[in-house]
Amino acid sequence: MDTITAKRNLMKLLCVNLDNYSESGIRKLVKKRYLQWHPIKNNGCKDYVENLQLLKESYDVFTGKEECSQHSDTSSTSAPFDSGCFSDDFFDDDEWDDSAYN
Repeated sequence: MDTITAKRNLMKLLCVNLDNYSESGIRKLVKKRYLQWHPIKNNGCKDYVENLQLLKESYDVFTGKEECSQHSDTSSTSAPFDSGCFSDDFFDDDEWDDSAYN
């Protein structure tokens, strides 16, 4: 996937024009969608899992982290996004308050 395709996918999945957001703003939008589509909250709904995987891949390519988004084909189908840099440092920053989503 190239950067243009990744940006197009992110705009479609997040329903926003990314040109209007800073890098931290995009990160917040992706985190919000991640929490909204997480399989644990949606009983592993296949559509959400597929959208979440595309969101992860697109975000990694868009931010230049596609090299660390490779994951094993043996990962479970309920959480194919749990490897790579998307999960390693995604919720580490202090600016994210997830208390509204619990």
